[in-house]
Amino acid sequence: MKMAMDMMKNINRPQTQFESEEVKDAFAKQQELTQYMSTNVQEQMNNYKTKADHDKEVADKHTGIDEWEKAEIAKLPRITSGEMSEPDPKEVKRVNLEAADKHIKISDEELKYISGKWADLKGKYKQHATPFCQSLAKCKYGDAALNKSWVNLFGTGQAQVVNLISELIKESEDAYNYGARYYAEKVRIEKAK
Repeated sequence: MKMAMDMMKNINRPQTQFESEEVKDAFAKQQELTQYMSTNVQEQMNNYKTKADHDKEVADKHTGIDEWEKAEIAKLPRITSGEMSEPDPKEVKRVNLEAADKHIKISDEELKYISGKWADLKGKYKQHATPFCQSLAKCKYGDAALNKSWVNLFGTGQAQVVNLISELIKESEDAYNYGARYYAEKVRIEKAK
């Protein structure tokens, strides 16, 4: 019975005694990366409320600007022509541009915040992905492994690295779209007649 229990403990653990030090190191680094990925997911879940609260705070600032803009336009003197009565278009444009500038100011502040968070995230990712990638190169990306099932494990590690990079790209894309939105709106207002 004891022998069967010992066999079960080792059934999912690749045997390393015949592998080169490079392959063993790559396996160890892949395990460290997997552990980091698991910890990272848990950390993101723990920080979800903080991020949601921050995002709401920023959205509330933009909503406040939108409400200010509507209130200012409502205060403008109206120009009447026949049955039509509208605020002076030049004054509306002035208020719209002022609101756009306020939105841009908020987005610039937020982009500085996002930039700092992105740099921290990139540093953490590099700290955990680089050792695995370097070890993987030393064992010829798994070609040096005697147990070819290790290639699958190394492939999992590479997929994890790609996921980390993809996450950084997505963060960059979201930040770009967020920042560009308000600049594009200002340009649209400026070009309007």
